[in-house]
Amino acid sequence: MSIITPLNNRRGSLWVSHDMIYFYDELSSIGENPKSPTEMFDFFNFKKSPYQSLRKHYHLSKITVMFKRRYLLSRRSLEIYFSSNHSLTLEFQNEKELASFVKLIKERNKTVKYTDDIAGCMKKHKVVEKWRNNQITTFEMLMWINFIAGRSYNDLS
Repeated sequence: MSIITPLNNRRGSLWVSHDMIYFYDELSSIGENPKSPTEMFDFFNFKKSPYQSLRKHYHLSKITVMFKRRYLLSRRSLEIYFSSNHSLTLEFQNEKELASFVKLIKERNKTVKYTDDIAGCMKKHKVVEKWRNNQITTFEMLMWINFIAGRSYNDLS
């Protein structure tokens, strides 16, 4: 699995606890993979870590919505949006791995929404009507159109 960023695709491992998602890059896992939740806490203690830029953690409670995405012509990636307006794009080895991750996240956070029907999402929010009635700007409308087209801040391809 890997995290997709605008200029990089970093391979690594993903851990999901009862309230957090942890990602650590392959470079940071040399000889120090956490074996238990206690070791995982120490592993992600950024003050002691020489690899702090290669490790990420995300709060499950801050996830608002997840969308299935296409990356490199394959529909096995997931874009996760957080309440802080930050997004994260993950690429999985296959669709089965993606489906099991989505199921796990939905079990841990009952409020998160997941869809692969982005156009339906636009209809549900009545974006075109809001734009016609000047309730949203043309820029916001273009952002929705780009969103439906599968474009992301995380994937510049």
